[in-house]
Amino acid sequence: MQIDWLTDQIPSDQPVITVVIDATRESEQGSQTVQTRWRDLQRGLSADGDIPPSLLDLLDEAMRVPTHVSGEHGRVLVATPDEIVIDRVLAAPPQSDMATRGICAATLARIGDETVRYLVAEIDRSGADLTLQENVAMDFVPSNGNTTTVEGSHDVLHKVRRAGLATRRLQSRAEDSWERNAELVAEELDSVVARRRPELLILTGDVRAVSLVRGRLGKEAQSIATVVEGGSRAEGVNAEAFEKKIAHALETFRHQRREQVADQFRQEEGRDGTACRGLDDVMAALQRGQVAELLLTEEAASLPSELARHQVWVGDSAMQLARSRQDLADAGDDEPRELTADLALGAAGAQQRAGYTIVDPAQISLPDGVGALLRWRDDSTPGQNVYSLSGDTGRT
Repeated sequence: MQIDWLTDQIPSDQPVITVVIDATRESEQGSQTVQTRWRDLQRGLSADGDIPPSLLDLLDEAMRVPTHVSGEHGRVLVATPDEIVIDRVLAAPPQSDMATRGICAATLARIGDETVRYLVAEIDRSGADLTLQENVAMDFVPSNGNTTTVEGSHDVLHKVRRAGLATRRLQSRAEDSWERNAELVAEELDSVVARRRPELLILTGDVRAVSLVRGRLGKEAQSIATVVEGGSRAEGVNAEAFEKKIAHALETFRHQRREQVADQFRQEEGRDGTACRGLDDVMAALQRGQVAELLLTEEAASLPSELARHQVWVGDSAMQLARSRQDLADAGDDEPRELTADLALGAAGAQQRAGYTIVDPAQISLPDGVGALLRWRDDSTPGQNVYSLSGDTGRT
């Protein structure tokens, strides 16, 4: 999935630090335990004389703020000398704490996988309250929810159960009011979806009103809409039960989002299209700016990543990648530097605004735990039926 809302904030000409830490508090003294873990990481960062003290101060200040999240969880921070770009709680703690210079592909994949941008519409027969949730999964920072109220101008809302001509007119006027108000709500939803680009539209509230609104949505809003029962504009809603239903809807969406990317990869690979697999082939595609979506298996997207076992070489630009120093030297780069593959793929993918998706290795076999969907393909693109740099003998 696209995470340019994050990668666009990561400068290519300034130091960037990524911290991933177990933020679980096992007791009342748990915050102190987390601080001890952070100080161990901080000492390692301080030993790198190239990291500005202002950046370390920003991280230290952020780490002093507890998450107040119960149970096991992780925390990831990405910082530049000027700001904390991201401060997010992760659903599971890392296998080991890490602090590194640069942005990791696995970190980007985890953040993207646990983030859904969604719009909740609480609807009744007079209008709706629309709330856009920017970045919500297990975020302990208060959400940037933006609520808009839509009130219809038609106010005959209740039918009368008596017989007679006048009663039938009132019933007809009530139904007309519901429909006109539903049109106004649908128009506003279409506008918000077009402007703010949520991935998911959740409709809830009065059953009849929700049905009327959904039937009047435009194509774009209709394609991302789902109904979740239990919400309402009125007081007295069981908020805890509704939040659990929202959480279930988001989890279902995340699973479907993964599956859509996996299906596209299988289709493209099956027709020798815009897909490649294996570290060397993916690096070659990144060099050419071809990568639209990086696919990582669960192992490659673990924190720390299995990709960290591979060392690669990077030139002046993050998109200059090679397995050996000599390859870059032959290309005219006199001072390449050695990085783990996780860091190299993170920087190169961010520079070309690639998306990141975690896939099930049981469904897609990816050598080295990595593959890519490409923006285009030509005769020199590594792939199934052309020469492959990875030496994968399983290809035809």
